Amino acid sequence: FDIGEGRAARRALWSRRCTEVPLEVAAVALAGIELARGSRPAVLKSAKSAIGDLDTGLALLHSAAEVSLHTAELNLHGRADGEMEDLASSALALAARVAILRGSAATA
Repeated sequence: FDIGEGRAARRALWSRRCTEVPLEVAAVALAGIELARGSRPAVLKSAKSAIGDLDTGLALLHSAAEVSLHTAELNLHGRADGEMEDLASSALALAARVAILRGSAATA
């Protein structure tokens, strides 16, 4: 159990890291969604039988983005005002992208 000198600084560092990583995962998942959606016309044209695989991959990427954002939001919850504000801002921007992509999935 960490009770030594510098405990608060170590906890702040790890809180930041435990929030950064899920945000990075969400960003990568969103990039994958955008790439996969961009390949949809080519898949429909040349390999229609693979569209189910593409759709499954998209669903998994959406889930990865959403779960990762949820984890980041839990880590951000209860932090002092202004603490990790940059990460909170990133989380909001990523959540907006997830919502947009999730909403447009029905029309894709």
